[in-house]
Amino acid sequence: MIAAADPAFVYLPSGRLSPIDGLDDLPAWRHLSAQVARDRLDLESQVRRVLLACRPALRDRLFGALLDLFLALDTRGVELRRQVLDQCGEHLEAEDEQFLRRHLERGLSADVPLPAGSAALLDPSISGARHLVAFQRRSVSESQGPLAEAIERLENGDLEGARTLLEAAVLREPGDEALARELQGIYHHSRDDAGRQAMVQRFQDELGHVPMLWQA
Repeated sequence: MIAAADPAFVYLPSGRLSPIDGLDDLPAWRHLSAQVARDRLDLESQVRRVLLACRPALRDRLFGALLDLFLALDTRGVELRRQVLDQCGEHLEAEDEQFLRRHLERGLSADVPLPAGSAALLDPSISGARHLVAFQRRSVSESQGPLAEAIERLENGDLEGARTLLEAAVLREPGDEALARELQGIYHHSRDDAGRQAMVQRFQDELGHVPMLWQA
């Protein structure tokens, strides 16, 4: 459990939690959502995700991202919640901002009904339905190929499953640029340089060479 005095709850170092450059908005959103689904108290990913959703292409997801941060913190992290809301509030609908400000001081607990259509990843009222839909959609994505299945896994928080699936796929199809880009995005966002280097070594060991897409 994170103590209430943890600096992460009261201070955002300038620029440290800005969205990571080098990824398109939607892949970055998927990777951050997977991190949040796996660990709701990954505050770095939570805040990066909120700030990313301030960008025009993802602004319809901003309220849900803020709700996820509020739900994860519950009654803790008042200053963190206030700072993020102050920074992003101008991009929200007025009623959405008012809802969050009403719960700023006392926090947002899991038993508070959320506005309909909020699309919060951590909304407890729809978590069961989300798992069912994820299972049904995964059955479809599996028939569409490894990239579609990996994206589906990322969107539902299964970061490890997506990475494992993509690693196997790029070994089978080392020249597939889309597969390589998605897997490299996971390594990049997760700051997993060791994982990327291990993948390069697997190419060398299993294929006898490193594909051009992985030589940069």
